[in-house]
Amino acid sequence: MKRFAFGPFAVLALAGTLRAGDAPREVSPLLAGEPVAGFTLDDAPGSIEAMKGLRVEVGGRPPGETSGPLTGWKKCEWTLPTPRAGEYIVSLHLICGDARRGKFGYEAKGRDRETGEFRETGAWTASMRAFRVEVPAGQRATRMWVAGDGLYLSRVDVAFGVSAAVGADGTLTAVADSSYRTVLKMRGERSASCVVLVPECEPERRIATALASQLGLETRPEPEFTAPFPAGPSAERTTPDTNLIVVTSARGGPLAQALRRAGWIVENHAIPGPGGFAIRTLARPFRGRANVIVFAASDESGLSRALGQFRPRTADGGLVWDRFLVERPGSRWEKLRPDIHGDEDPFWPEQIALLGRPAAGLSGRTFAEQIASWGDAYWRTGNDRFADLFRRGILKMFAEDLYLAGADTHMALAGLIRGWDQVEESPSISGEDRLKIANGLLTKCVETAQGYGRAFPGFPYRGAMGMRHNHQTALGTGLVQAWLYYSRMYGLGRATAWKAYVDDIAEFAARNGHAPEDSANYEIRTFLQAAETIRSQGISLKSWPGAAAWTQAAVRFAASRDPFMLPAAYGDCWHSAEWTAVDFWEWMREDAGWEPATFLTDRLIEGYRVSYPASQPAGERFAYLHGSVATGGLIPAPGAGQAPDALQPLLGLAIIPMTRGYYDYLSGQRGNPEFWATHAGPPAPPYERSADKIQYRSGWGTGSEYLLVDGIGWASHGHEDLGAIESYAAGGRLWIVDAGYTNTGVAHHSTLEVKRDGEPAWKRLEGASGDFGSGPNMMEVARAEPKMPGNAGRFSVTLGARDYGGATWTRTLTGGGGRPMVVEDTLVAEQAGVFETTFRLRLLGTVEGKDGSWRVEQKDALLPIALALMSGDRAAAVSAAPDGHAGDGGAYSWYPFAPEGGKPVLLEWTRKVALKPGEKSVFRATLGPPRKR
Repeated sequence: MKRFAFGPFAVLALAGTLRAGDAPREVSPLLAGEPVAGFTLDDAPGSIEAMKGLRVEVGGRPPGETSGPLTGWKKCEWTLPTPRAGEYIVSLHLICGDARRGKFGYEAKGRDRETGEFRETGAWTASMRAFRVEVPAGQRATRMWVAGDGLYLSRVDVAFGVSAAVGADGTLTAVADSSYRTVLKMRGERSASCVVLVPECEPERRIATALASQLGLETRPEPEFTAPFPAGPSAERTTPDTNLIVVTSARGGPLAQALRRAGWIVENHAIPGPGGFAIRTLARPFRGRANVIVFAASDESGLSRALGQFRPRTADGGLVWDRFLVERPGSRWEKLRPDIHGDEDPFWPEQIALLGRPAAGLSGRTFAEQIASWGDAYWRTGNDRFADLFRRGILKMFAEDLYLAGADTHMALAGLIRGWDQVEESPSISGEDRLKIANGLLTKCVETAQGYGRAFPGFPYRGAMGMRHNHQTALGTGLVQAWLYYSRMYGLGRATAWKAYVDDIAEFAARNGHAPEDSANYEIRTFLQAAETIRSQGISLKSWPGAAAWTQAAVRFAASRDPFMLPAAYGDCWHSAEWTAVDFWEWMREDAGWEPATFLTDRLIEGYRVSYPASQPAGERFAYLHGSVATGGLIPAPGAGQAPDALQPLLGLAIIPMTRGYYDYLSGQRGNPEFWATHAGPPAPPYERSADKIQYRSGWGTGSEYLLVDGIGWASHGHEDLGAIESYAAGGRLWIVDAGYTNTGVAHHSTLEVKRDGEPAWKRLEGASGDFGSGPNMMEVARAEPKMPGNAGRFSVTLGARDYGGATWTRTLTGGGGRPMVVEDTLVAEQAGVFETTFRLRLLGTVEGKDGSWRVEQKDALLPIALALMSGDRAAAVSAAPDGHAGDGGAYSWYPFAPEGGKPVLLEWTRKVALKPGEKSVFRATLGPPRKR
């Protein structure tokens, strides 16, 4: 069994063993059979209840603060009810290391049985271990423990017996029996082999009834969706082995909607388009042996054509369907679809040639994403050549160990497993290769440091804190797919441990609703990933506990998009024109009927057509798939071009509140308890006067005025951007932009940098998860006019922070109603000293001027900037450093109004002045209004 570190592989080191037959024997965690108990050692409510039930003690006491290591061979003990004698498998999730040793033990027949010491190479190494425990007859409860010397214990899972599908080496012994071949009816059968599910909606009800009559099949009402997948539907007078036929157009009945959320149905209002259809067999999508044949189309004409094309064959005394039939619609959609390739298309030899190159010429993560895309293309087209590309690609990935060698390849895990679930039954894949791939995904992807091994180590965002990190939620999307597949097809008990992690992700996503990264795109991406773990099980976001948090997140996401719908706060994303997370809006429309989704998507299409004409959102295909008829799509246009009521509060001045969980985290009330026990808590305003972002918006058109200011500083990824102007747009142009992923320092943001006697206001506080600096983390909203949102006229807002380099800093922004925007920073000394202060604006365009008079020029537009300089002040324009992580280096080379290259420029205004307590220094900049050149 392999051990994995975060970087290189770790090597198992057993420092000694007891007598043969006495110590618990180490086995593969994949041997685990029927799960009977488990707990995570943290302070989440569910974890606390689970630990109470198992009488968990740490060092002889109930677990209190559980984030620390087991030191000095202290024990974490629990008592497992063991009403059944026999073999149990105990799986542990640990952090070991050269100096972090551990032991596992249990009591049987009054004797302690304990392993020798184990550890891993490295300082902090993820370790997944499992031990075989023999419980004698009559022992109704069994004491177990992990002892450690520097060891961290994260999770314990206990199973009874071993999985029938897994051999002693921890690999699957035989491929699961599944096929597209679906028996519709057998001659002389007493019970139905297959039934047609009839929904209440039209035209599906009429088509389904006609189909059943055409084939002589029985019908059943399409059941309500109750238990999450992979549990099967409870249709009357059926068994888990009764084959089903589901009929759906753009929306369909409750089961069809659930299958669409889970990705089994990809057809919707636009795919495959007017008159097109797909007849697709889902091979064993639920527990049991039933197949589901799906008739899916975008409209009634497509369903009617599918009805005419469905011609099962007679075989072995019955009526059988085993085809995958996709009928392409009209020429428009055929032109727009990138995955339609004829047999003579050069695409195929090009892809085969790509696979002949080492690592396919790609990074591990990019290659994994490419493989996943082939699975998706197969599912949309029924073309077995895509399935063959998937097969070739994934076997190459295993052979060259590209998954583990890549960086953050767990981000592609969901696509890989979902893609495999889609292509597995393709005729192009042999049974031998099926077993290789199912085992490869299990042992080389899921049960590794780029899979479940990342579930707990290395992240402080656990327990009752109520936040989950982007990498945690992305991993959750992969583990939910792994659970759905391996529990359904192989009955794998180990999958229950993955599911516990997935449930944690889904629970906390709706509870506090904020990723620890202070970035509007990261937050929504974390929500999107958490939503995927829920939807993958067929569950609607609308029905999920805490559903109000999803709507709040969608509104916050809209607030941080400028008039072009560009990501104003792209600070932790990969491109300054990031747009893909808008899927979240569409999921909200689909699941919750959230009306602003269409309005906002139309605005995005129209904005990108102005600001980024070469982008996907600006193109015909994107509009067709996502937009309303007003932009070239198929969805009814929103009424009268007005923002829906839900977005009205974003007009004018809007204070975007922090979620309470994130506030508690930044104020030191949750998370990092060991750190805050020995350090003074971070300064924080009252919650009701805190803000995530401060936004002003005069309207939703591309010529509207827009301002976004950050109320948070020094969050995950260490961006020193407290009070920063992250975006400013006016007069149809984008003037102020924020910095990228790796440009974290205060010098990269449009804010005020302060040093007192050479010491910066912010310094990293080591040991606090990298999320805290010595300065304040939150701005206080001291005054805001108008007090109520929805008024797009004049505005004024004052933000403040104390203990900012030995001073109180207030930032006042005024403007709106066609007036210039004024930014006034006031620094009042709390302590005497020499203050070196730099006021910065990160501008897009050519910046020219001198002294207090400057201008920013873009194509056909000009923004004047006046600086109220004092004697001794200096002002200069300097090139902004490129971002090594972001696309285009963080430049706006694609923006049609920027000078060549689109590189941001910093306008820096510096001052050095000695201040006594109570004395102040004021910076005042007046921007605009913009005018035509």
